Amino acid sequence: MTNVDNENIRKNEDILRFSDDSAYWWVFGRKGGDTREKIMNLLLTRPYNAHQISEILQMSYRNIKHHLKVLQDASFIIKNDQKYGKIYLVSPNFNQNVYNKICKKTSS
Repeated sequence: MTNVDNENIRKNEDILRFSDDSAYWWVFGRKGGDTREKIMNLLLTRPYNAHQISEILQMSYRNIKHHLKVLQDASFIIKNDQKYGKIYLVSPNFNQNVYNKICKKTSS
């Protein structure tokens, strides 16, 4: 393999790594990211329903539901199939290392 091939491979790996991280940046590094970070920190401790989260964070239920939808659309959280009192929990696909890295950078 030539140096050019190795360089292209490294560039492609960087692009893939960026695209993996970009969803986390989009969710946590933008407006509302601090609220979503608080919600994720709660859900990392144990599952909650939207009402419990709104009470703990002292925010409106409607606002919490919006942020939960953003987190769910990004596949960071999942919910059970109950009709009432849906429980939200962290998705098995959630990468806590990337999350911690981005939260550290956004809080600086």
